[in-house]
Amino acid sequence: MDPRKLEHFLAVIEHGQFNLAAAATGVSQQAVSKAIAKLEEELGVALFERSAFGATPTTFARTLERRAQTILAETRLANAELNALSGAKLGTLNLGVGLSLARNIMAPAIHRFRAQRPGIGISAFVDVSPTLYQRLLRGELDLVASAPLESVQVPPDVTTVRLFMERDAIMVRPQHPLARAKHLTLSDFVPYPWIAPSQNYDPWLRVCDAFSAAGISPPKDVIRTDSTPLTISLLSSEDCICLLGREMMAHELRTGDLVALSIAPFSAERPALLAYRSKGPLSPAAKAFIPLLREVCQNLSAA
Repeated sequence: MDPRKLEHFLAVIEHGQFNLAAAATGVSQQAVSKAIAKLEEELGVALFERSAFGATPTTFARTLERRAQTILAETRLANAELNALSGAKLGTLNLGVGLSLARNIMAPAIHRFRAQRPGIGISAFVDVSPTLYQRLLRGELDLVASAPLESVQVPPDVTTVRLFMERDAIMVRPQHPLARAKHLTLSDFVPYPWIAPSQNYDPWLRVCDAFSAAGISPPKDVIRTDSTPLTISLLSSEDCICLLGREMMAHELRTGDLVALSIAPFSAERPALLAYRSKGPLSPAAKAFIPLLREVCQNLSAA
């Protein structure tokens, strides 16, 4: 089965339309349509139901999807291993990183890995867990380290190992009026602006639900951003409030640039997970990286 045709097939499933799949894979729409037609001819089944609204995968397509992901992943891994053995490359490591683990977890782990394996190329892709898991299944990533939200389902072909428990808390600057308050209630948070993610992810929904449950209107003065540097800058420069993981802000908490406020409705824990494909062996680079990553996580949790 031609890997290139399988790439086009998976792109159509992901994007739902032949033109979008073509743009994602860098070919013409005609090339994608031809690849799908060839696959359907080889397999003797219809993979998509075409309509004016796009391409809907059939039951046959859903069955093929997981197999196609495995085939492409193994193909990429085989190419990488053969290149390394032939001396064409010293090896590569492709990492998927959750937003909250990029600075205080992944950066020091990469630093330690480079010191031990200076000849190995590293690529790190920062995104939300569902996107990273899909890239992992397609073989584009060797490992994923993230703290998926409760609503995120880990795919069945992905194995996870817990790295640490990420703990949420309200973050403010030390000069914030609430930082000096001894007994906080939800009403104390009403007058201040909040920083929230651009989409209504679980932590922000938890904030809104806590206010609603107390009979208080959810925050209306909200700055929405997914940028960690911008969030830190806003928190440091004015009396904003943001619900963030303690581990994500470990440096700012150690230096006293930010203060964590514990209030029951907003406190929660979720596991940060290391994820890899259940089928197929890990590359030598991935195997060497894992203990360094776990060591960084242990040091952070002990701090």
